[in-house]
Amino acid sequence: PSKALEGVTVAIARDTAFSFAYAANIMLLQDMGASIVYFSPTHDTTIPPEATALWLPGGYPELHAKALSENSRMISSMRRFHENDNPILAECGGFLYCMETLVDLHGTEWTMSSLMPGKGAMKNKAG
Repeated sequence: PSKALEGVTVAIARDTAFSFAYAANIMLLQDMGASIVYFSPTHDTTIPPEATALWLPGGYPELHAKALSENSRMISSMRRFHENDNPILAECGGFLYCMETLVDLHGTEWTMSSLMPGKGAMKNKAG
């Protein structure tokens, strides 16, 4: 593959809330020249400083909404990263984390990173 991502450092969210990143996709990014670093939106306080791009994969943010919402330093870091026009790829659960709020399965509404307007709501199987 082309080395089109040479010099790019992609920070990938990886923890109990975000875990649906396929190894083949990560290997492709590396084959294209990107460096990969991992971080935990649940436990870390900032996006890794060397990151020039961000990937928020799918997962279960609704099960960890309280911890994500209470990590105000990470939310601030996410907002700064976005305000600086850095690229962000958000899929499924990662997309929910980018919204203003997320309502969990118990009906509790939690503040998310507010990178885009909207409210995510988790429903039971009857949906």
